[in-house]
Amino acid sequence: MTLDWRNSLMLGFIAAVFVTCLFGPYMISVMLGGLGLTCYLTKHARPGA
Repeated sequence: MTLDWRNSLMLGFIAAVFVTCLFGPYMISVMLGGLGLTCYLTKHARPGA
């Protein structure tokens, strides 16, 4: 069975929904916090900034 981008996208979506249902709002807040921290570090951690 070959995996094209549609199958990969579907599997990723199902996995994301499963993880969200499993961990609930706490996991969502952790993911958002990690995303915000990553954006902050990439903006402010450049040498010579």
